[in-house]
Amino acid sequence: MRLVFPYTERHPEAIAALPVEAEQTDVSSDPEAYWRLLREAWRSGEDFLIVEHDMVLPPGAILAFERCRREWCAHPYFMYGTWGTWHGVTRYRGSLTRRLPTLPDEIVNRAWPALDSAWINNLRRAGYNEGHWHWPPARHLAHVEPARVACPHCGTDVALVVGRAITDLTADDEMARYRASFRLTMTDAIR
Repeated sequence: MRLVFPYTERHPEAIAALPVEAEQTDVSSDPEAYWRLLREAWRSGEDFLIVEHDMVLPPGAILAFERCRREWCAHPYFMYGTWGTWHGVTRYRGSLTRRLPTLPDEIVNRAWPALDSAWINNLRRAGYNEGHWHWPPARHLAHVEPARVACPHCGTDVALVVGRAITDLTADDEMARYRASFRLTMTDAIR
């Protein structure tokens, strides 16, 4: 699996977590350089993993991605006050890229600040609602994740419940998806 590490600056902690074969590519030349790199990786029709420059790849992530049969996988991370998956640590299977070969060209806003959201929105329009979440979460060096988000009524760790529920939403088991949607409704009610 190809590992692309697009950067505008180099974070030593992020680089230390990468395997030596990671392709470190400077995308600071212009706002669309990152898009061109991802378009080239997408068009290759091969599996590829994106690790952005301010992300620390969790131990065992590459092996887990290689073993996972899902076409779109990611390690969640904390950003904008919530847990989610953007392009920080994301793997796409070649089977998906070959099925949607024009996806990169359909993106209108190709500048890096909005690229991951635009890319994911185009995947959603194509019928792929959410990537499969892998644990543990990746560490985002530019955003500090909360040590704990507790329910003010019962003390339950809400971030963990929501994270687990979202992971289950991408499960193969229909009952797991149902239980996950119920847990998300419950945690929305206690916030």
